[in-house]
Amino acid sequence: SFDVIYRYRRSGNSWTGDGIYPSSVGKIAFNIDGSTFVHSNGNILYPYLNSVSQGAIHLTGPASGIGLSNTGDILITGDSGFGSPVGYVYLRTAGVWALQQTLTPSVFVGGYIDSVAMSGNGLYLAISSSTDNGGVGATWIYNWTGATWNEQQKIVVASSSLAMNIAGDTIVIGGSAGAGKIDVYKRSGVSWSIELANYVGLTGDIVNDLA
Repeated sequence: SFDVIYRYRRSGNSWTGDGIYPSSVGKIAFNIDGSTFVHSNGNILYPYLNSVSQGAIHLTGPASGIGLSNTGDILITGDSGFGSPVGYVYLRTAGVWALQQTLTPSVFVGGYIDSVAMSGNGLYLAISSSTDNGGVGATWIYNWTGATWNEQQKIVVASSSLAMNIAGDTIVIGGSAGAGKIDVYKRSGVSWSIELANYVGLTGDIVNDLA
């Protein structure tokens, strides 16, 4: 037996399958129109464009998350096997994926990457570690300056799952399943501040897509 991923596409109110991908079930991400699809199998990412394979991206350890820009040309992933919180940004040019930048968060107090998120406009991203700060957790937010990804702010909060909106001015941070809560942060200029704290009732992964 083997594991597979079934992809479905909606037309009106009907969903039909348009792809079967052999894989151990890992992380999955789509861009906004569904043309770009990326899934992980252990420490390998498999990107597709219009159901056509675009090769493979090899990581040091298992992928801890995948985030895509709306265009599908920018990808953020975390490497949970690296031994420290490290994120990798990949850029697709003419159908070829290449590493754009390695992200090593500052003020790191021990842990590994749990989740990642990218804004739809491709200008903001976030990586999180639930084990940083002695198990408290933290999320690091980056912005694209036009030449490099710059660490904008570290938020010390329980962090095991992330979601970011299209404009990159709202991020939802999910705590551990035991905490069962989320926190919502809003950006004003270059600063992030809490908008909704300790909302109880949600556990597990957050869908990595906000309007």
